[in-house]
Amino acid sequence: DDAYVSAARLAAHEFFHAWNVKRIHDEVLGPFDYTRETYTDLLWFHEGMTTTMASRGMLAAGLITPEKYLEGVAKSFTHYANRAGSDYEPIAQISRDAWIKGYQPAPNHREVTVSYYTKGNLIGVLLDLELRRRSAKNKTPSPGSVEGLFRRLWSSAESDDRTGEQMRPLTAKDIIAAASEEAGEPMDAFFDDYVFGTKPLPLPARLRSFGVVADESPRGFDPDKPDAAPRSWSGLGGDGAA
Repeated sequence: DDAYVSAARLAAHEFFHAWNVKRIHDEVLGPFDYTRETYTDLLWFHEGMTTTMASRGMLAAGLITPEKYLEGVAKSFTHYANRAGSDYEPIAQISRDAWIKGYQPAPNHREVTVSYYTKGNLIGVLLDLELRRRSAKNKTPSPGSVEGLFRRLWSSAESDDRTGEQMRPLTAKDIIAAASEEAGEPMDAFFDDYVFGTKPLPLPARLRSFGVVADESPRGFDPDKPDAAPRSWSGLGGDGAA
C-alpha cells in the first residue's frame, strides 16, 4: 500500500506540473536555454506548492484519507522543524541559489538551508489555511483557498489560443495579488514573513485554530521512529567521514 501511494504521489506531482510550470511559469522556465543555469526565485512555488496540490489531489480522488493527508503534513513539518537551517535563509533566496548551492552543496549545507520542496509545500498548506480564515472574516463571495489561487493565476495568464502556451510570465507579485484577491485583504505581509523572510512557519498553531490536534514534538524527534526517544541535537551536522 505504501509503495502504491508513493507512486501515485509522484504521478500526481508531475501531473500538476501541466498547470504549475508548464501553463503557469516564470520567464526563465520556458522556453529553456539549456546552455546555462536557470535562476529563479520561485522554485518554492513551482515545486513546493505543486507538492501541496499533489497531496490535495490525492485526497480529492480518494487515494488517501484525511487522516493520511494530515499524517503527511505532520511528517513534513517535523522534518522542517528538525533541520537546523530551515529558517536560516529566505526560501526565495534558496530557490535562486539552487544552482550554486543546492546542486553543489558545501560542507555546511544542512546547517544553512532547507529543501524548497519541503518548505514550499508547508508554505502552501499554511497559505491555504490563511486564505480560508481571512476570506471567512472578510466575507468574500467565495471561500479562499490555494485551489482558488491557482484558478486566478490560470485565468490571468495570457495564452495563445492555438497552443495554450503562456504569453505573459509569472512573477511573485502575481502570486501575492492572486492571494490577496482570494483573502479579501492584502497578503504582502505573509509573503514578506515566510517567503522573502525567515520567520518560522506557525503551522501547528494555525492547524489547531481549525480544530486539528497538532502537538509540536521536541527537536530531535524522528517521525520515522515515533517510539524512539528524541535524539540530542547540537546544531551541527556531519556526513560521518573521517
